Amino acid sequence: MANGRLRNLSGLAPIIPGIIFSLMVLLLAAAWLPPPARAQALQVSGSEKKEIIANDYGRVWVGLGYLTGDVTYQIGGKFRATSDGQIVGGKQNFPLSELKWPLDALMWTVVGELRFFRKGEVRVAFSKNLTARPGKLADTDWEDPTAPAVKTTFGTSDTAFSGYILDLGVRYWLLEKRVNQDFAWALAPGLGLLYQEFSWDGSNLVQADLVTGDVITQAGPTIAYKFNLLMPMLEIAGRLTYKRLSFLVSYGFSPKLIAKDKDFHLLRYRCTQTKAYGYGFKLGWEGRYELSRHWFLHLSGDWLWIRANDMDRNWQNLGNVFINAWSIEHRITSTQFSIRGGVGFKF
Repeated sequence: MANGRLRNLSGLAPIIPGIIFSLMVLLLAAAWLPPPARAQALQVSGSEKKEIIANDYGRVWVGLGYLTGDVTYQIGGKFRATSDGQIVGGKQNFPLSELKWPLDALMWTVVGELRFFRKGEVRVAFSKNLTARPGKLADTDWEDPTAPAVKTTFGTSDTAFSGYILDLGVRYWLLEKRVNQDFAWALAPGLGLLYQEFSWDGSNLVQADLVTGDVITQAGPTIAYKFNLLMPMLEIAGRLTYKRLSFLVSYGFSPKLIAKDKDFHLLRYRCTQTKAYGYGFKLGWEGRYELSRHWFLHLSGDWLWIRANDMDRNWQNLGNVFINAWSIEHRITSTQFSIRGGVGFKF
């Protein structure tokens, strides 16, 4: 029954961006409408209105969203192995192989924000996938050392996806300026911490040898992949408020992040494990429209890019015993875009 519900939600996924776009248009249009009676009662002098805003202790909102992009890893370059008890090494072309894992899922999100010391703000956001069919895994190889730019094999596999995202942050609205009764702006430095845990299962392999033209098919499970990201960030955020509409943009930079992955090649009885270090960027935006003193509509999105490199470890199953056979350069990259909308409550 659970799989049936996921398939039904999967059918909704293509229309989610259109629904969220319609909500965006509604938010922008609503800013020009006259405020309701309750909002009119709140629109007193500028100093009193500022005090009302400052007295909000926090917010919580829930909603649906759409996550797209990929997590990709490549191997190649430097390698080392053990042969007859001796460590040997060398260098191959890069990339030698690439696996691009798809992200295309409907997500649900819950977010909480709390104010402290009047200008401080701490937030917690959690997102989890609702659909589990993100698309096809693309597996590409460049195995001819004499022609490193020529693809030699290409394969695809069906995938099943599961994952969640935890986004933590703290901001301090250092600069706040009310221009007039309707318009205000603010600027805040901050710190953030992004954690992601994704996993895919691949099955029904179709692989073509691009040199000979031969095609291999393999039904059933063939590969499994796990990805973890721990990304601390320095952040700057700006906010504009016009009547009942507010808009926030943020930029986060991580000078050193940790990306971990595990790849289980079920057909080759091989496991690849990597702990890589790198850097990344995160751009965010959010719009909020105040329906009343306590209720609001919310629309937000993020763009994320990361890159991390290190040597992996490859474990080969020989007679039910996994042996550390070799290591090779391993690069993990990911580009992600998400958009979400929902309804929230201020207190």
